[in-house]
Amino acid sequence: MTRDSIYVVTGGVLTSAKDTIGGNKVTVPQYYYKIALHIGADTTAIGFLLPNTSSKADLLDFVVTIDSVEMITGIDFFYKLENQEGFEAEKSLEDWELH
Repeated sequence: MTRDSIYVVTGGVLTSAKDTIGGNKVTVPQYYYKIALHIGADTTAIGFLLPNTSSKADLLDFVVTIDSVEMITGIDFFYKLENQEGFEAEKSLEDWELH
């Protein structure tokens, strides 16, 4: 039996060091990202980029391509996967049950 896998990557986007908190001057992220990668019969992924502010916007308003998260973070998340170019460039919600 083959089992599907889901990998989740999340982190802060540290684009500037001007906003800090505390005596140790910890940098406050301007954005947070979350990426979910589903590896199964078809590999799909979805990315989110959320500003570090209060919001009442729908979660779907923050859906972005994995490529755009990679561009802002400078991280190539799934470089070892052969088909990364396809799913990283897509901004598709059909494979995810988000309502």
